[in-house]
Amino acid sequence: MTEVEIPKIKIQPESSLLAKLFARIGEPVDPLKISAVNVYTNKWRINVWKSSNNPFLPNAGFIESSYFVEVGPDDEIKSIR
Repeated sequence: MTEVEIPKIKIQPESSLLAKLFARIGEPVDPLKISAVNVYTNKWRINVWKSSNNPFLPNAGFIESSYFVEVGPDDEIKSIR
């Protein structure tokens, strides 16, 4: 049986990924929170949450923007969807 070597993709820390993403698309204005979830080895789902401005539920929010980001082997952003 022939062994195939799979190249290792370096997974970036969330803060580095977010900094590179927002440098390309612009900083979100007044987000409630930002979540970054590693979906696959080199693919991330980034959600930007905004406040619903509900005085009874101050932490309630909704996803204003969602991005699917693919990272290349040199730690660069290959694509944003």
